[in-house]
Amino acid sequence: HTRNSTTTWNLHDVWDTTEEEAMRRMSDFVISDDHKNIIPMEGAVESLNRLSRKYELIIITARDKTMSDQAFHLIEKHFGNIFSSVHFIYDNGVKQTTKGLLAKNLGIDFFIDDSTTNTMSTHEAGIVTFLFDAPWNRDFDDTEIKRVYSWKELEDILLS
Repeated sequence: HTRNSTTTWNLHDVWDTTEEEAMRRMSDFVISDDHKNIIPMEGAVESLNRLSRKYELIIITARDKTMSDQAFHLIEKHFGNIFSSVHFIYDNGVKQTTKGLLAKNLGIDFFIDDSTTNTMSTHEAGIVTFLFDAPWNRDFDDTEIKRVYSWKELEDILLS
């Protein structure tokens, strides 16, 4: 499977397996060397470093809190300390909140994600929301949520 062939967020559909098996595979990946060596999207490091000079950057992730060591490893490896905090919406496999509710409680002004569920959640919470273009969200069309195609494009919007 490739990124471009993944046209749904539901990996169990992509892999033609159960949700439990897909979660197991994702957990195995997160603790693998392949995950430790993953690289950020093109332009992410540069754009986020420039944005951190003007904005407080906060991460809200759907990763499980039990995998925080792996998340922090990647964040520190590629971004250093430009993020003021990291928040996990899952803990021991249990969803604690939505990204929209958490973002609203944190007072976040802008939100970016590649998940339509998450962007709808933050938009409904009254937060200016951007959808990062990806093969799994191409069928989504909401004129209230701005689709962006690169970190540079997002940076230009937020710094203008």
